[in-house]
Order: sequence, then C-alpha cells, then structure tokens
Amino acid sequence: MTISNSGGDEYWSAPTPSGPVNATVLLPGSKSQTSRAFVIGTIAQRPTKISGALASRDTYLAAKAMVTLGAEFVFEDDPRSLTIMPASRLRGGSTIDCGQAGTVMRFGSALAAFADGKTTLVCDPSAESRPITPLMDSLKALGARVKYGKRKGFLPVTITGIPARKKKATSTTGDGSDQVGIDTSSSSQYLSALLLASPLISKPTVLRAEGRLPSWPYVAMSLDMLAEQGVDVRRTSSWSWKTDPTRPAGNPIQIEPDLANAGPFLAAALLCGGTVTIEDWPAHTDQVGKYWVELLPQFGATVALSAQGLTASAPPGLTWPGLDLDMGAYGELAPTVAALCVFATSPSTLRGIGHLRGHETDRLEAMATEIRRLGADARVMHDGIHIIPAPTHGVDIETYEDHRMATFGAIVGLRTPGCKVANIGTTAKTLPMFTARWHAMLQGADSPSTLTMAEVFANPALISGAE
Repeated sequence: MTISNSGGDEYWSAPTPSGPVNATVLLPGSKSQTSRAFVIGTIAQRPTKISGALASRDTYLAAKAMVTLGAEFVFEDDPRSLTIMPASRLRGGSTIDCGQAGTVMRFGSALAAFADGKTTLVCDPSAESRPITPLMDSLKALGARVKYGKRKGFLPVTITGIPARKKKATSTTGDGSDQVGIDTSSSSQYLSALLLASPLISKPTVLRAEGRLPSWPYVAMSLDMLAEQGVDVRRTSSWSWKTDPTRPAGNPIQIEPDLANAGPFLAAALLCGGTVTIEDWPAHTDQVGKYWVELLPQFGATVALSAQGLTASAPPGLTWPGLDLDMGAYGELAPTVAALCVFATSPSTLRGIGHLRGHETDRLEAMATEIRRLGADARVMHDGIHIIPAPTHGVDIETYEDHRMATFGAIVGLRTPGCKVANIGTTAKTLPMFTARWHAMLQGADSPSTLTMAEVFANPALISGAE
C-alpha cells in the first residue's frame, strides 16, 4: 500500500536530553469526550454546560459542524466553560468541513441523517481514503439517502436526512422494533455514531454490531455519556443495544484530560529516567489512556496514582525486554508503545491493531517505514506489527499528516540524537502547543496553559498547525 508523505519542507529538531526528567504536565481535555459532548449538547432537551472541552483543530471542526446543523455555542464568563444551545431541529442545506477528523466524519454524518435537508460532508484530501461505507449503509437502512461525490465509500458525500424523504423499511425484531446492523470491524466510531444519534430515531430500534469490534472503551464512553444524560439505551445481547427515543437531558458535562495524549510524556520517564506526573488523572475513566497504568510497568516503570495525578518513574538507563501485546482494545496507543519497543532488548509484537490502517494514514505501514529508517527493523502483519530492535541513528522522520506519528518522532528523539520530525504542527489536531509542552517537560518548567474554545472561535489560526 502507498502511504502519502507529510508534505512541506520544515522539520522540527527533536530534543535529546542529557539527563533525567522531572516534570508535572498539564494536558488539555479529551478529544473523544469533547466530540461526544458536542453531539449530546446539540440534540439535548435543554442547554448543556460543558467544562474543560479540548480546543484543537478536530474539536473546532466538530463544534462548527454542530453549529452548521443548528446548535449555538455560547461562551461563559468562565473561559473553561461553554454552553450549547440545542438545535430545535437539525438543519440541512449546508456543508460540513471534517478536515482530518474521523469523529466529525462519523458523528456529523449520523446527525445529518436526521436533518431536514441535504448535508454535504467534505474533508482534507489526505482524509479522502478513510472508509465510511459501513456507517453509510446503516444510515440508508434507517431511511437516509446517501450520494457519494468522488469514490463510493469515501468522502465527500451528500446525505439527505430522514425528515426530508420517506423513511425506508428496516428489518424488525420479534417485538416489532426496527433493527439496524453496523459493520464495526474497521472502526468502533461507526457504532458510537449510531448510538449518539439514536435519541433521534423515531421508534425503538436495535443497533447490532457485526464483525469484530475494536477499541471497545470508546463505545463504553459513548454509552456511559448517554446514560448520564438519561438516554434509554439497553443492552440486548453481547453486541446489540436497544434504544428508545429519549433526548439527552442536558446535564452538565465535565471533560477529563486527554489520557491518550499523556502517553508520549509518560514515555519520557522511561527513555530518559526520572519522573513525569500527569495532572488531574481521573480515578475512573472510559478513555483508552487508562491502559497506561497497566502498560508502563511492563516496560519497567513504577506507576502511582495520587490526588495530584498519575506519576511514572524510572531509573536512568532503564532497559526492558520486548513484549507481545494484544492492543485491540487500545490501538490508539500503539505508536507510543511502538516507539518504546524500538529500544527494547528483544523483538516485540503488537497485535489486534489491523484497524489502524484506516486512521489518518495507514499507521502500520507508517510505523514500520519510520522504524526501518531509524535503523531498527519492522514487519507489518495482518493485524499488527513485529518490531526488531537495533541501534538507531538520527534521521528525518516523516509523519504522513498523522498526529500520532508526529509524537512517535518526538519520543524516539529522546534517545536518538539528530532526529528531525516533519510537520510537527499536525499535533494541533488533538494537542495544540505540543512542542511548547514538550520543551517545558524536558526543562522541568510549568506546562503552558491550555487553549479554550472561546479563544479558538475568536481566532481559528491558533489551531492552524503552526508550531
């Protein structure tokens, strides 16, 4: 498979510190929770107050999509909070720019299926290879009309909402409820999109996951956030849920720090030695980043959870053997884990992550290519990657317009002098001001403050990708 390059001529010199790190890191809010909160607020019964929302390119595009569909974002005196005034009806007739955001592609499409007209969804050229067929097929089964703009199964796409046309018949269950299947083998976001939009379905409906379901924690997050809003979604089997038309209540939503983005900073404690604390780590969470508590000790780190946050500690010069991991539930963490495996004392195999081929780039091929470029070896498997460590040397690391590959480059640079990372600004997709936060960690300085949605609405250039 061919994977596209990052583009651009600018490279960021990844720092290689000469001693241990000792830092406390403040991270912005969870992209996954923020995106779901925006959908909930848009279709809620009353205004929804959201605190701690992530302000990044992905979430800005998500917010603009909700505004396009009829919601209103009101910014509070407290800069960390905003209120979403729900749409009285979902409004068609406009275009949604999804950028590279898979959540906007999937969640925006699901809401567009219930708009009162046609909605066109477009994306960055680099994202036009991200598949959407399974979700479109399910939306058609619910009664929406789908017309592809260039290639069948990919954006751009125009969706004519159910209110704008006669509803098609769907298959029914024994109790007369409608039943809609969704092929989840390539992404759990398809199921999350249907679950989040399910309060808009006009009658009780069973949503059934078909095929393997990767990244289960993201589905659990969708279900839990709906339950906290009083939405009636009941499990009817291992992989099916019945939803009754119940609009979200509009209860306040507090967004947690993004724990997936914590990985590169925690990895610094392993690669440099020392201590890194991520502030405000939740005691209980559905985020996939919760698995760092289990993963880091397998590399030899000491992990402790306190009132301040999660702390990872390791002695300078720490080594670790390779690991064999099934990462199907938390594949989003794979680029960080792969970076650590490059410096193991024996080969590693990361399994259950074949779905990473459908992210911002084919992450399996991208990781293997850059690992080989560094001087180690890697082989892509059907559902994962096999990594064979070897001495590394400084190279120009390509990122393929993928924020996780950009942080992969920063991580390997901690132990490999001379690494330069292409297009480091792509980290603004989910983690604006990454380089400032990275340098502050290595210097033991305070993390920069996080952006707010009010600031980004006033000046979108803040999350343009420049670093």
